[in-house]
Amino acid sequence: MTQSRALTSSSLFSQEADTRVLALNTPWPILMRKDETIGMKQAEDMTGLSSKTIKRWCKELGVGVHSCSSAPWRISAPALMMVHHGDICALELLRQGNRAHARVARYFDELGLPI
Repeated sequence: MTQSRALTSSSLFSQEADTRVLALNTPWPILMRKDETIGMKQAEDMTGLSSKTIKRWCKELGVGVHSCSSAPWRISAPALMMVHHGDICALELLRQGNRAHARVARYFDELGLPI
């Protein structure tokens, strides 16, 4: 019985360690205001890309979030456009909260959103 508990505790510790490593290796989320978020269909229409590609960008680059697998995606329209145009530098500036930087502000202006 003790050995069984030890295996369970070891397994839980391993899962917890894996979660911490994953959290350290994923990008910080883009802080999004309600007026700058869009859904998956609108993201597809804006970019002309498939939902599969947009979901990958959301997961890998942190441009969108959803609370669980069945929940709808909330995607940052400015961040999505930055990735679509290959402007990862602007994306990182946005991630740092530097919305006033000219490289970031141009996307907000293009989308008609306040900085």
